[in-house]
Amino acid sequence: MFHVEYQLKNGKVRNASYVLPENCTITGSCNQHVANISLSFGGAFNMTAIFTSSGKTYSLDTVSVGYEQSPSYFPGTRNPRRSHIETVKNLNLLQTDIGRSYLCKSQQWFHVGSSIVLEIIEFQIQPFGVINGHFSVPDECDKDYPVTMYPMENATLVTTPTTTEGNFTSIGPASTILPSNHTTRPVITTSNVPPSSPVYPPVPQGHYVVYNASGHKCLLANMGIRFHINYTKENDMLGTAVFDVPPNAEASGVCGNSHAHSTLTLTFYDAMFNLTLSFSREHNDDHATMYHGITAHFFFVEVPVIFLDTLTPDKPRKISNTSLNLFPTDAGHSYKCSKDVSVALTKNVSVAFRNVQVQPFDVQSGQFSPAEECADDSEGGSDKVLIIVVGVVLLVIAVEIGVAGVIGRRTLNSKYKRLENIVE
Repeated sequence: MFHVEYQLKNGKVRNASYVLPENCTITGSCNQHVANISLSFGGAFNMTAIFTSSGKTYSLDTVSVGYEQSPSYFPGTRNPRRSHIETVKNLNLLQTDIGRSYLCKSQQWFHVGSSIVLEIIEFQIQPFGVINGHFSVPDECDKDYPVTMYPMENATLVTTPTTTEGNFTSIGPASTILPSNHTTRPVITTSNVPPSSPVYPPVPQGHYVVYNASGHKCLLANMGIRFHINYTKENDMLGTAVFDVPPNAEASGVCGNSHAHSTLTLTFYDAMFNLTLSFSREHNDDHATMYHGITAHFFFVEVPVIFLDTLTPDKPRKISNTSLNLFPTDAGHSYKCSKDVSVALTKNVSVAFRNVQVQPFDVQSGQFSPAEECADDSEGGSDKVLIIVVGVVLLVIAVEIGVAGVIGRRTLNSKYKRLENIVE
């Protein structure tokens, strides 16, 4: 994945994130001492990696990334169609013995120049000594021992984070946290609420849209998003920052109607916060096409107004979870869930999505397709309705039978006289 920083027309800085598609164009060459591979896509991106060999080992020596700031990939750019090339040399990374491949399943970040970050996961490469067209025995990276990724079973449910203090601080409204002029401190309200039962303000609902190169809506997302982030305070105590993605967050991304990936990037609070959700379209075990969210990347700055008394004020952070299964839905439908969808991105960062309706693929006429409801919304819903209806019907029948019985008894009593009267 490419993360590229660029300047908007209003002078602000934004991060754009794009997934390298499977059908990218591949070129390259190799000889005894030098091998290179180039990957290009969209007519706007090109990445070249150069490996060198000493005869006993090989390593990554040079990475070069070129891109054009086309409006479809860089919405609102100050420099449309301008080309950029960033190169880093003498890296000496991924050092591996000749005759072996390099393998790293864990997430890795490579900075290329001042504006580009390459994110790589489940990466395997062998530029020298390939036999019969197959990878040789791998040398695995240190990060894979132990595996540091958070598996999905630990990333589906988040309880309220516990703090070491009795005061819970809520920030609101979210849209006033970081005004553009940075001169007004937002209103912060504090109440003595035990951390086991915090009272949160309502999550604002956002309506986010991504447009394709033709100006048509191609990704739709309605949702409220709330973050809980644990951090260390100046007194070494644990604090928890709670804040929302504002409804006016700038939405950008790439739509995957022609390939298997889509992204939604939300930039807010003067571009100091940036959330990117990546979606994948694939086939399930029944060979039916479905989509789901697979990764979440979050860039933020520990601004003191949100991270009160933080030990590291204004420090930039970046976290990721690349093993998600968010909003799974069959193709041709949107995903909808009124319940909270809570995910642990890391052990200290969790995010809750509320009142979600999202469609990252196959948007028609700018509208959501028919919705598939999440399990929490649909579970037992129709059965409960059926039980209630049947119960009401049985109650009505019982009442009718009871009334009919009373009327019947009265009618019989009126038709027959007492026996002693007849005998007389």
